[in-house]
Amino acid sequence: MQSLKSFINYLIVVNLFLVLSSCEKPVETKSGKHEVVFKMNTVYDLLKKGTLHDNPTDFPICNDKLDATYINFSLGKTADDPNPQKYLLNIAHDNETKPLKLEVGVYYLQEFYVYSNVGKLWAAAPADSPYIAISGGRIKGLEFPFEVKAFQTLTVEVDVLCWEEIPYTEY
Repeated sequence: MQSLKSFINYLIVVNLFLVLSSCEKPVETKSGKHEVVFKMNTVYDLLKKGTLHDNPTDFPICNDKLDATYINFSLGKTADDPNPQKYLLNIAHDNETKPLKLEVGVYYLQEFYVYSNVGKLWAAAPADSPYIAISGGRIKGLEFPFEVKAFQTLTVEVDVLCWEEIPYTEY
């Protein structure tokens, strides 16, 4: 009788173990939002790094003593997305923004303006800008894709030029 009780207890424990161990475990997904930081490279930064060897007077000149405080930009799911999402981010330090959380996927930068306390300071040039041609393609214009991947912080480098009030088609 004692051995029968032991055997029943043993079966209960084994069944309990099987039930608990066979529960479906949550599957780790790649969904969710992941951090993206934008870093601005000014024409002055590019000249200092040796990326540009051109005459700096070929590019708009601005007051490099002004501190950038925030950026206003838009991201699309395609290069010509008619309804891009607009964002406003503060600049944290060293021309880098505070992190923005985005879903996993590919995004296209459609507009990118950097502001100081006194107004518009820098802007990223459109892909067909003459400044891209002057730089020999060493300045990256807008509409380039970047991919947000799961569990990675992404730093997107954006080349910006001093803001000049000229027609958009000439910028």
